[in-house]
Amino acid sequence: MRKSRTRLGLLALENRLTPSASVAFQSGGLTVTGDNTSNTVALVGSAGAMKVYVVSGQNLFQAFSNNPAGTLAAITTPANNRGTYNLTGNINVTMGNSNDFVLFVTDAGKSIPGNVNVSLGNGADNVIFNTNTNARATVAGSTTLNGGLGADNFFLDDTNFQGIMQVIGGGSGFRTDIVNGNPVTNPNDVFEMRDSTVFNLVSVSNAITFFGNVGGPGSGVMVQGNLIVSNTTANPLGTYLLNGNLTFPGYSGLLAMDSLSEVTGSVTYSGSTSTDGAFFMGTVDGSVTVVGSDGTNNFSLGLVSGNQAFAGTIHGSATFIGGSGVDSTATVDGSTVDGSLTLNTFDGANTYDLNHAFAVNGNFTIFAGNGDDAVGTVGGSVFGNQKYTLGNGNNSLTWGGTAAGGRFDFTSGGGTDALTINGINAFALNVNLGAGDDTFTYGVGARVGSAYIDFGAGTDTYNDNGNVVDWPQTLLNL
Repeated sequence: MRKSRTRLGLLALENRLTPSASVAFQSGGLTVTGDNTSNTVALVGSAGAMKVYVVSGQNLFQAFSNNPAGTLAAITTPANNRGTYNLTGNINVTMGNSNDFVLFVTDAGKSIPGNVNVSLGNGADNVIFNTNTNARATVAGSTTLNGGLGADNFFLDDTNFQGIMQVIGGGSGFRTDIVNGNPVTNPNDVFEMRDSTVFNLVSVSNAITFFGNVGGPGSGVMVQGNLIVSNTTANPLGTYLLNGNLTFPGYSGLLAMDSLSEVTGSVTYSGSTSTDGAFFMGTVDGSVTVVGSDGTNNFSLGLVSGNQAFAGTIHGSATFIGGSGVDSTATVDGSTVDGSLTLNTFDGANTYDLNHAFAVNGNFTIFAGNGDDAVGTVGGSVFGNQKYTLGNGNNSLTWGGTAAGGRFDFTSGGGTDALTINGINAFALNVNLGAGDDTFTYGVGARVGSAYIDFGAGTDTYNDNGNVVDWPQTLLNL
């Protein structure tokens, strides 16, 4: 079993009276049903020999997090044993409206032969999938985890899931987590996978979603299908920790794939009207679509943490759609989008961190609505067309990357706008600066294939920095 998860903790539990959980076995399937008191249920074994243990009146999740082996030994005593079953079918676990702990310890190299369905009920509940040696086990059917109301944890380690996986969070509760050694009260449900593979679709709703690792090659997460994450509930903000060292502060909805994770299909994230984040440090073989809705939204291709930079790779195209709040977009050195990259930040004073050695092998587009958009320097390499539409406001952009031919289109609305072109480029430059006192600048030694620059109404400035303009160029309204 895995070592303890140091980021986790729970509030102290009340004493409970007359607690119980029942176990039923029929047609090769197991059904465990809890009541409205706190219980720990452990399913230990595999097909043909699945043992069920129930510790009545106690939620031992925190003890298990701190000392997995010792706590498992305390759970799996004869006094807690509810039988050994010739499991050939499904497992159904339904807990009551209290704080419960459901633990799967599957024999490594063996399987659970059918579907696994866990309904945790209301309360701050926890479910863990693990194996007895850290080598992989298998769930042969589909897996459904339903958290109900309350702040729940779903932790999946060391397991291959053959069927569709569905995780349904409920929210509306709080839990005490340990972040950087300090207790932090967090809302929301958390779904985290490590050292596991899903050979099918993964669908997650209303849960912080982490794909992490336990260290070393092959210990990350692979989804051999599509990943769909939807966080539509505007829960209070929390601070969350991935892999013990990556901190994500102030989020209502969150998707983070670490550097050892891969999704072979496409990824879709739908956010709430609060604060959402989508961070891609691993690999997505298909396309990525992130819809942040109104509120504060963050999209990052890669992540910088301290002195470490974790690059992300998207082999398809990537599209980010923000809303009428403050949207932040970022790239990291070494990150790549093999298709096109489209950033729709819409209205608001949006922020950009794009001055990095990233690569877009298709087209690169930024569409911003009304508001001041200081895009800053766009670095990296773009091998397709570029299109920047920044709307009304005081906007600025500096091109400092490398590009193939094609087009570079820049359009801004009313306001004081500034565009600077650096480097030797072959693209056709097409600029419409709109009304306002605008500035266009060529950096020293800059070149383009051709240029059409319309300054619009206002007192405008053109600066060629002494370059000899020997390419076709048209200046209007200067």
